[in-house]
Amino acid sequence: MIRVSKKKCTAFFVVFLVHLFSCSRHDFSDRFATNPIRPHAGDKIVILYNPVGTKLDNEKSITTTIRSYGKKDFQQKSFFSRPNNVIDTEEYLMDKVKGGFKAEIYLPDTAAGLLVTFKSKKQVDDSDGLGYWVPLYNSEGLMIPGSNAGYAAALVLGGWGSELNMVKFSDTLLTFYEKEFDLFPQKKHDFLFSYLSSLKKSKGSESYKEIEKLLLDFGRDRKLLESELFFLSSWYRSIKNIDQSELYKKRALENFPAGKWHQREKLREFYKLKNLKERVDFLNNFSDQFPDGTGLEYMRGVILGQYIEDSQFQEALTFFEKLEPNSFSPYPVFSSIHKNVNSRSESLDLLDLVLSSMIDMFRLELESPSDKKPVGSVTSLWMEKKAVSLASALNASSYVLLSMDKVNFAKDQLEEAYNLSNGIDRQVNTNYGSILLKIGDLDLARKVLENSIASGVQSPEMEEIVKDIYIKENRSEDGYEDYFSGIKALAMDNLLSKIKEKLILEPSYGFTLIDTEGNKVSLSDYKGQAVILDFWATWCGPCKASFPAMEKAMAKYSDAKFLFINSRESGYGKLEKVTSYMSENDYPFHVLMDLDDRVYESYKVAFLPTKIILDGNGMVRYKSIGFYGEKELLDEFEVLLPMIKI
Repeated sequence: MIRVSKKKCTAFFVVFLVHLFSCSRHDFSDRFATNPIRPHAGDKIVILYNPVGTKLDNEKSITTTIRSYGKKDFQQKSFFSRPNNVIDTEEYLMDKVKGGFKAEIYLPDTAAGLLVTFKSKKQVDDSDGLGYWVPLYNSEGLMIPGSNAGYAAALVLGGWGSELNMVKFSDTLLTFYEKEFDLFPQKKHDFLFSYLSSLKKSKGSESYKEIEKLLLDFGRDRKLLESELFFLSSWYRSIKNIDQSELYKKRALENFPAGKWHQREKLREFYKLKNLKERVDFLNNFSDQFPDGTGLEYMRGVILGQYIEDSQFQEALTFFEKLEPNSFSPYPVFSSIHKNVNSRSESLDLLDLVLSSMIDMFRLELESPSDKKPVGSVTSLWMEKKAVSLASALNASSYVLLSMDKVNFAKDQLEEAYNLSNGIDRQVNTNYGSILLKIGDLDLARKVLENSIASGVQSPEMEEIVKDIYIKENRSEDGYEDYFSGIKALAMDNLLSKIKEKLILEPSYGFTLIDTEGNKVSLSDYKGQAVILDFWATWCGPCKASFPAMEKAMAKYSDAKFLFINSRESGYGKLEKVTSYMSENDYPFHVLMDLDDRVYESYKVAFLPTKIILDGNGMVRYKSIGFYGEKELLDEFEVLLPMIKI
C-alpha cells in the first residue's frame, strides 16, 4: 500500500485545479479574441473564435487560416514580381472547446501582426472581407511599427482565406497606411510599393501627382539597386510618365549589364525565333552567359516540346537526359504531346521513356518537395498544385500509351490522375471517361462525367461521350435530352448559387472612348440596356482564347451591348495591332481604345481578361476574371444576364 501525505495530496489537487481551469479560462464573450490580448512577436498565442451568429454557427469542424506579416515590404525572388510583406500563411484545424473554438500558434520573431479568417467546408467568415486583425505590441503595450501598414499590405496578396475587394476597400486600406505614417513617418519608404498600389486604386488618376512626388523622394540622392530602378521605371510608366520610365530603364540596363532586366530584354529574342536549331543555339549561349538566368526553365520546356511536335523523339530523349530535375517547364511538353502524338507516330517508346522519367520526378516532388512553400499559400494548396502537376504528367503519358495501344496501362494512369486532381480537371475527366467507355466500364464512366458536368467542369467532347454511354446503356437515343437536362440543371443550380454570392451593386464610371472606326462612344449611349465591358489586350492569351465564346454570347444575347475595351496594350501602333487582329479573325466586335488605361483604372481592373457586367440602370452587378472555357463562360451569361435585367 502506497501512502500519500496530506501535504502532497493538497499539492496534487492544486496542480489538478490549475490544469482544469487553464483548459477553460478562455473568454469567448466576443466573436474573436487572442490570449494574450496584446501579443508580442515570438510569443505563443491562442486564437479564440465564437461562431454564434456567423455563417459558421453550428459547424462542428472549423479551420483557421493565419497570415503573419512583417514590418516592411520584402523584395521577392524576382523583382518582376510585386513585393509584399507576408512572412507565412498557414491553415490550422481548431480545437472545439466549451464556448467556442481555439488554436495555439507561435508567432515569428519578425512579425508585426496577423491576419485571420475562419472556414468550414462550405462557408468562410472573413469579417466582411477584411479578415480579423491582430496587431503586435512592444513591452510597453504600444503597437509596434509596421502593424497598421503591414495589415493593409498583407490583405492585398491572395491566399489568406478570402479575396479582397479592392474597389470596396481601397479607401479603408489607405486609412491604415495614413495612421502608420502619422505615427512612424519613416515607414512610408518601407511600404512604398504597397502604399502606391492602394493609393492608385483609391484615387485613380487623381493620385498621379502625389505618386510622382513620392517617387522623386525615393530616387533622390542615393545609389539605386537594379530592383529599385525597375520599381521607379514601372511606377513612372503606371502614372503615364513614359519619358521618366524609359530613363530609369536605360540606367538599369547601363549600370547592370548582366542584371535580371538585361536578361529579360535578351530573352525577348528567343520568342521571335521559330527554327529549332536557332532556339537551341540561343539557349546554349544564354545559359553560358547567365547560368542562373531568368527564363531558362521555360526555354528548355519549349525546346523539348518542339522536338516532340516535330516528331524528333530520339532528339527529345537525348535533350531531356541532359537536363537536371525540375530545371524545365513541363507544360509546353504536355501541350506538344496533345497536339502531335497519335497512333501513327513512330518510336513512341522513346517518348514513353521521357514521360516515365517526368512522372518519377513529379512523384518524388510530391513526396519530398525540393522547394520552399510560397509564403502566400497554405501547405495543403501548395501540395495540391504538386499533385496536379503529377496528374498532368500522368494524363500526357496516358495519351502516349493509348497511341501505343497499351489501354490498361493508360487507364491506370488516368485513374491516378483523376484521384490526384480531385475530379476537377476538365482534360483528365474527359480522357478518363473516354477510356472507361473504351474498356466497357460504362457505369463508372457515366458517374465520372455526370459528376464533372454537374459541378461545372465540362467540355463539348465530354457531352459527346456521355451521349455515347447513354445510347450504349439504353440501346436508343430516346429520353437522352431529358436525362442530360437533369445533369445540366444540377450544374446550373450550383452556378446560380455561386453567382448570387458574387453579385454586387456598385455605381459605374461614365466614359467616352474612340472606337477602331474613329467614332466617339459613351457608356451613356446605352441607358436602359445591359452592358458587358470586356477588358482585353492583344498580348493576353486568355483574352483571345475567350473570343469565340464571346462571339457566341453576342449572337445569343443581342439585347445586351458588348463593348470590348482594349487596355494595357503594349508597344507602339496600338490601333494597328488591334484592327489587324480583329480583321485577321473576322470578329464582329465593337472595340474601344482605352489608350491611356483610364477606363481600366476607373473600374479598378487588376487582371486581363476581366468582364464587368452592368445592368440597365448603369449599376455594376458582376465581375468575371479570367477565362476557364467556352461552356463555363456561356453558362455564366445564361444564369447571370436574366438576373440583372431591369
